[in-house]
Amino acid sequence: MVLSSRTDIPTLLTSYSHQTFTTLLNDPSSIHQTQSFFSPSTQSTRRLHRTRQNLGTHRHDLLVALRVVNRIEKEVVEAEYENWLLDETHKCSKVGKLLETAAKKGKEKHVEDWVKGYCGDCERSLKVVEQGRKGLM
Repeated sequence: MVLSSRTDIPTLLTSYSHQTFTTLLNDPSSIHQTQSFFSPSTQSTRRLHRTRQNLGTHRHDLLVALRVVNRIEKEVVEAEYENWLLDETHKCSKVGKLLETAAKKGKEKHVEDWVKGYCGDCERSLKVVEQGRKGLM
């Protein structure tokens, strides 16, 4: 059947054949309830049911695989964040030593304040991440 326009679609969706097909999609066992000369073949119904079951299995497997990928990605990002915080706190300790030397000479107080604030935040964040990881183990 070739549809001549979009206006034929609502007619198709309300047709008896479409309703029968939809019934078979939703309840393959209903074919036994409507046995008649014009009933669809049980072989095609079984094939359709088997195909849909296989597709459902594949869909489930894909969803499980996506959950695994999402969890791995989350763990990678968390580990990278922790490594980044470790690097930053290491840099901060080096800069802190340099600033102590400069502070003794009375130079760059505003830079020292900014570095202490930033480095303090990095250290606090690292402690939170490490405590969260310990809670998972």
